Amino acid sequence: MLRFATTASLVLAAWAWATLLTVGGAILATSPGGFGPWEPRAMTLWGLAGVAAGVFVFEVMVADRFFPRARGRWVMGLETAAGGLMLLFAAAGVAALIAR
Repeated sequence: MLRFATTASLVLAAWAWATLLTVGGAILATSPGGFGPWEPRAMTLWGLAGVAAGVFVFEVMVADRFFPRARGRWVMGLETAAGGLMLLFAAAGVAALIAR
């Protein structure tokens, strides 16, 4: 029973974290130009990085718990793709801020 409660609390916390990242990133990515103090292109890139981070957290922390016997190649490929997109968009957002 304790193991189930621990896993359930971990999954709920990770789900909330992933939801916050995804929704916050989507809001930031689709925000109008004068929404924040940064350049709109950088905000869009950071928003896309937030969405990719939310997907990554969901895949690693939630989906791996629900589907422990999933194929390793597929899981590793999808998690690597989401993590790579997160890093790519974050680096592009930093480059857009520096270029300004």
